[in-house]
Amino acid sequence: QRQMCIRDRHIGFSDHRQSGFGAGGSDGAPISLWEAVNTAEHHSIKGALDEGGVTLLGMTYYPFSDTEYNLQGYKNWIDYALRNNSDFDVFVGMPWPTNPGDLDIESFKKAYEQGHNEVHSFIDALRREYPTVDIFCVPYGESAVELKRLFENDRFPELETLIGPSHESVFSDELGHPGWPMTEMGTLIWLKAIYGVDLQEIDYRSPFSLNIVGLSERILNSHDHNYDAP
Repeated sequence: QRQMCIRDRHIGFSDHRQSGFGAGGSDGAPISLWEAVNTAEHHSIKGALDEGGVTLLGMTYYPFSDTEYNLQGYKNWIDYALRNNSDFDVFVGMPWPTNPGDLDIESFKKAYEQGHNEVHSFIDALRREYPTVDIFCVPYGESAVELKRLFENDRFPELETLIGPSHESVFSDELGHPGWPMTEMGTLIWLKAIYGVDLQEIDYRSPFSLNIVGLSERILNSHDHNYDAP
């Protein structure tokens, strides 16, 4: 059975707890979750924040055309978190564009970069409003850009199709959910971007011929360090 090769015990996190909440598509955007006051997700997020002790609050990005409306979602959740949590960081995760089969690699990359630039603009605005909160970006979506490029250039032998069975494809469906290789790579990016893990030092044996550890590090090394974790 193929499964994630990275475990807490491999990287030294013995007392790590996390909670995740979300919804599909635009419903998972911060402003949408804030406005969905009658949903279980809305109340579960508030409940987790009400307990206190949160050290990291992460939110995703969705490309709404109304920038101020979009930004307000992040502000609402940060304001709410500050009620019972006085010392926490915030990150905005940058995903990849949807429907990857409809775009060539250059169009796919351009769509990703447009969203990424907007995330950085959001972070600038949030840092001005919350100067005591450390706010940064996790550019894990670039893994999709790189793997799509590698696939189209026949440079990732284990990838048989762009969209298909998870274990041999970049994406597992037309919408753009990740295949197994991207899940592995995305995990490596999150580990380094959020926790500062040295990917060369962890007990990780890649199941692929491609050096996804090195590729993950290159993505983060090329990221604008003004938007990295402190």
